[in-house]
Amino acid sequence: EAGTDPDGSFALESIKIGNDTEIQSTSGKIEDVSVPPATPYVLKVSYSPKTTKAPYQAILTVATDSPSQALYQVQLDGVTTGEGASCSSSSGSEAAVAVDFDGERTLEITRLVSVTQKLQNDPLTSDPEVTARPFVPVDLKVTFDRAGGTFRFPKITDDDEFVLPPTLNPNVRGLIPGDTIITTDTEVSGTYTDAAGVLELKDLLIKMRESGGAFQADLKITLTTQALPIPSVFNQGATLSRAGLNVVNGQLVGRSLSADDTSNSGGSHTLVGFGTFSNVSGNNGSIVNSLPNSQIAVQIEGRILPKDAPKK
Repeated sequence: EAGTDPDGSFALESIKIGNDTEIQSTSGKIEDVSVPPATPYVLKVSYSPKTTKAPYQAILTVATDSPSQALYQVQLDGVTTGEGASCSSSSGSEAAVAVDFDGERTLEITRLVSVTQKLQNDPLTSDPEVTARPFVPVDLKVTFDRAGGTFRFPKITDDDEFVLPPTLNPNVRGLIPGDTIITTDTEVSGTYTDAAGVLELKDLLIKMRESGGAFQADLKITLTTQALPIPSVFNQGATLSRAGLNVVNGQLVGRSLSADDTSNSGGSHTLVGFGTFSNVSGNNGSIVNSLPNSQIAVQIEGRILPKDAPKK
């Protein structure tokens, strides 16, 4: 499942159907496979941990269309007992940097994917295989107050360059031909539970606009690193999972960070949430008419950079 294994320690290799047919994966996916009734199949997943100190988890998702639409998900767990060829040395690497999450830190946003209620088969995402140019990770200054259990999330301005490049999906490109620019009006306070590594931002007001004026809209959303029930408008999560959001057992699942996280991800985490659009306007009637009061599912992946991380 995209986003559940940011270091790439797990890899879906192939599916073997019956005793004879084996189909190799492409870019970590296997699509449009037909399995005859009562025929066993085996999915082959390889595991190559990238460090010697971090436990690894990922979600393997299988979606079926016939005889009924369904999602099957398996959690993959991996550990390291020694240093193998795929592991990076802890000496001088980010894996050796202690992370304390107190005071001002840099939050680097590395991935965003969203699915709107009216365009469920056409997600808006930063994934490089579907964007006209690569998404540039966004660095934001956040302030943790470990003792007070809070963190301050900054006002996002145009200067922060939080920009989703145009999509290559023709269904969306006609509605949103240019960049999607993301800002907020004010700095907001969230909660931070140090022991569990839980972050939550309540009622964050995000402003989204297309660079050429196709649309602009407000999005009110609560983001959390915990699991959330999926609203019924999203087809029990099937469309969210296909878009690359983390769906497990009918919930949209975030990823908590840990105060003693010493993995290569350096405090990696995933924020998820559901929100509603309002104050929609613009010069493209199709997108403007589809957004008011419609819901959106959002997944934002990032990491808290080590204090001595080099500046960009």
